[in-house]
Amino acid sequence: MSGALVLDQLIAGYGKVRILQGVDLEIGDDRVRAILGPNGSGKSTLLKTMMGLTRIHGGDMRWGEVDLLKVPVHKRVAAGFGYVPQNDNVFPGLSVDANLRMGGFLLPRAEVRSERERVIELFPQLRERLGTQGASLSGGERRLLSMAMTLMARPRVLLLDEPTSDLAPAAIDVVFECIAAIRREYRVPIVLVEQNVPRALNIADHVTVLVAGTCRMDKRPDEIEHGELERLFLG
Repeated sequence: MSGALVLDQLIAGYGKVRILQGVDLEIGDDRVRAILGPNGSGKSTLLKTMMGLTRIHGGDMRWGEVDLLKVPVHKRVAAGFGYVPQNDNVFPGLSVDANLRMGGFLLPRAEVRSERERVIELFPQLRERLGTQGASLSGGERRLLSMAMTLMARPRVLLLDEPTSDLAPAAIDVVFECIAAIRREYRVPIVLVEQNVPRALNIADHVTVLVAGTCRMDKRPDEIEHGELERLFLG
């Protein structure tokens, strides 16, 4: 698949419950798209919908010329969708090294080792932890490992769901440094759902604000007027 990822009046949710209420969004090129909004606005649901993990009630979703509504989850992964969920994002009973190799399960066996080295260069914090079980990692280390695992599959678009939630300030700094490195080295679109608004604005090329399941803003950070985000967040 190639081209922009386009959502057109997309309505989606869980069962009969509709969370996204007609979302229009276009994501392309090597840029960071920050998805912001108050709690319950549908940010995580948006990423799950891109991955095919919700029920679609209306609208369209395309990647280039491909109708994504007809593409099941496993084929989206094979086509290049990389998704890092907020929770349950590593195998706790496996070592860091085994987690990384699991992330590369779609690669030819001969390429797993070289891709592993490429990823570890980007996440040097993991090199000395390769033999450590996932359950023994700190929260920040698990977030890094989850991103590294997803990169092992060589994604063509990367979806990050609140990668800094519940982390200490020092760990948040490391996570954002790694996101910047991914942007620089992999040059793939990154869709970042994030509650840390100042840090998200600092790294994003575009900002989309969801409120009650609808897009209420789609701008570059330098186009956002003073107080505009506060008004949206507070209703």
